[in-house]
Amino acid sequence: MLTTVMIVVIVVVDFVTGSGLRFAMFYILPVWIAAWNLGLPAGIACALAGAVAGSVANFGVVPPLSPPHPALWIWDVGARLAPLAIVAWLIDKQHAAIARERQLARTDALTGALNRRALLDEASRALARGQRLRLATGFLYLDLDGFKAVNDRHGHAVGDALLVKLVAAAERGLRRGDLVGRVGGDEFVLLLAEATAEGAEAAARRICSELRRVLLSSDPPVSFCAGLCLVEPGATQDPARALAEADRMLYAAKRSPDQAEWFGVGRLTAGPAAPHAA
Repeated sequence: MLTTVMIVVIVVVDFVTGSGLRFAMFYILPVWIAAWNLGLPAGIACALAGAVAGSVANFGVVPPLSPPHPALWIWDVGARLAPLAIVAWLIDKQHAAIARERQLARTDALTGALNRRALLDEASRALARGQRLRLATGFLYLDLDGFKAVNDRHGHAVGDALLVKLVAAAERGLRRGDLVGRVGGDEFVLLLAEATAEGAEAAARRICSELRRVLLSSDPPVSFCAGLCLVEPGATQDPARALAEADRMLYAAKRSPDQAEWFGVGRLTAGPAAPHAA
């Protein structure tokens, strides 16, 4: 709508001022806006509209007032369209490049999971939403055990493929709005947003069981320990604190004398409640 209004205004001014003033450069602005916000097809469509409208305005004020020869009119439209279409193409490429750079700045290049900085940014927003909705936010910290043996036996390519498989399996088990991040070489964090504390813990255990199955099928088998921090509404808005608590629960599980207990759970509450290992 904005680009259409801009083209109409430019055409009217172009027509009124006559051939003494050229307004061809001003058609670039609506083309730029359309290509940046709506993509290349919209930019090309806007460029074509601008070229046709500008040509009509041009021939409407330059004698003779009778319609020009079709070939001359086609040439004029084409001469106007070519630079506008190039502008639309360049703007679309620039927009795509910026989007790619932003994506690369937020994700782990190998697995596609969020990197630590992006995870903390998303966690801050999740905690704020949880506060408004009076729901808990879960931070599930995973640390692989025995992963180095896979690299030593088969090479880093096989180890990398296992990490990609792990993230893919984790993403399949997450709900819409939940996220997975890679915060270290073989350390991952799953962000479980907008859930009850009980629901987040149940989901975390279910996902961990599936991930454990995937990892134990590798050669040699890989296991992991997990720590879950459940942040209740009003407890904290600092994701780093929640992440540190999940990490503490993970190492509490690692130090557990019962080797079958590989999952630690802690809570951050609005009141004075001590975390516990489960």
